[in-house]
Amino acid sequence: MPPRQSEEKGTSVRLSPSRDAGRQAGKSSWHWLLVLPILIPLTTPAFNRMEPRLGGMPFFYWSQLGLIGFAMLITTVVHLATKHR
Repeated sequence: MPPRQSEEKGTSVRLSPSRDAGRQAGKSSWHWLLVLPILIPLTTPAFNRMEPRLGGMPFFYWSQLGLIGFAMLITTVVHLATKHR
């Protein structure tokens, strides 16, 4: 990018490339994995049942708790795959 001339003393000022780097980081395909923890819990008819029980807890409740762990795992994987090094 060519330097811009300052209006005060005629010195050149370079624009920071960090703004473009932030935009490029948001274009990773890894971010599409974050859709899974949003869409899977929305399919509640698939989870709306009593059996199998786990420790006396109906399937619906322990599956929802399992989905919390799944969401944490997916979020961690996407973070580690897309963080800047």
